[in-house]
Amino acid sequence: MHIICSELALATLRRTAVTLYISINCWLRVFAVIVAWYCAPAFAQPGPNVPPATPSSTISASTGEAIVLRAQLEVMRAYDQRLLATVYYALAGIGSVVLLVVGLGWYSNFRLYRRDVEELKTSIDSQIAALQRDLEPKLRRTAVEAGQEAVKASLRTLRDLQYEQIKAEAEKWERDGVDSNALFAYARAIDLALEISPEFEIPNILDELVRVLEKRKAVLTALVIGRINAQLVKVPSEYAQAVDTVRELIRKQASAATDNKS
Repeated sequence: MHIICSELALATLRRTAVTLYISINCWLRVFAVIVAWYCAPAFAQPGPNVPPATPSSTISASTGEAIVLRAQLEVMRAYDQRLLATVYYALAGIGSVVLLVVGLGWYSNFRLYRRDVEELKTSIDSQIAALQRDLEPKLRRTAVEAGQEAVKASLRTLRDLQYEQIKAEAEKWERDGVDSNALFAYARAIDLALEISPEFEIPNILDELVRVLEKRKAVLTALVIGRINAQLVKVPSEYAQAVDTVRELIRKQASAATDNKS
């Protein structure tokens, strides 16, 4: 902004200097014409008629010459006064015109400068408004995306906490000797493991199910078996071998329990 204003000021000074130069040049020409017009009569004035010198009129000729020289001196003095007056008047006129031209040039340049500043301000304001219009949707979209990312991060944190809570609950039931509740808790954790990190957490959950089932201390009720089978259906196919192992252990333990009852 400061650079543009400096360029405008330099342009204004250049226009003023050009205007002043043209005005002074014109008035100097007028002054030269006026001086030539006043000088012409003095140089064209004929000298006084002096009769030829004779021996009998030497004294009177000297007196007449003195009178003529005095008259010429008076004429030259009057001419000098007229010339000086002309010069003074011309300089006064030139000064007045120069001041007038400078004042008019300054006023016109000041108006042009103000107009240029207003136009520049309007242009900058319009550019800023256009930039704001372009940035507003982007900022809004960025804010929405940032909010969504924050919500997703919060949900991930909440799922992690729930997952750790369910695992802690299963470990507590196992320490208390209630393996059926531990199996039920590990089965519940499969949903969260699929959302958090299937490639890491699903194998861990399946390993825990196999480890608890191999202890053969769990009381496998229909509710527990149904819950485990329903959750095993959601496990990806790449873990089919581990899923089959869990189902085989459940089948064997259920068969053993049936045999014991009979």
